[in-house]
Amino acid sequence: MNILVLALTPKEYLGKYCRVNSRRYTLYKRIFDKYKDIEAELNMEVLADALSDAYLGTIDNRLIRQVIVLLDLSSNEKVTFTQFSGIAAFSERYFFNIFRRYDDIDSQLQKDILEILDFSSLKWKLLGVNISPSLRQILTLI
Repeated sequence: MNILVLALTPKEYLGKYCRVNSRRYTLYKRIFDKYKDIEAELNMEVLADALSDAYLGTIDNRLIRQVIVLLDLSSNEKVTFTQFSGIAAFSERYFFNIFRRYDDIDSQLQKDILEILDFSSLKWKLLGVNISPSLRQILTLI
């Protein structure tokens, strides 16, 4: 595992390593621009609203708050656009795992082959690696 990943928070990891397709990029950018402050960042007060907007209000606010807690985001943090797009993409995956039915198509078939390879044998790859519990949980959920 890359030594630089060891010191990253979940927010930093998602901002640095999560890539979204152009359709999602456009959606997330439009929403980010709607909620950003003068410093072109989102504060935690509006992050839940921005994520709710990304889902057209179809996701319960309680679940969105779960994502914020899972990512270990404190109330005084701010989020850049790159971090927001990573958080939004992660939350989509998180909600997909919550809402998918067991009789649906195997979720592995819906992942890109490179993504499957990156995260295959993750437990073994992280064995003995000292990373924060919250980042470990995020990587497991991806």
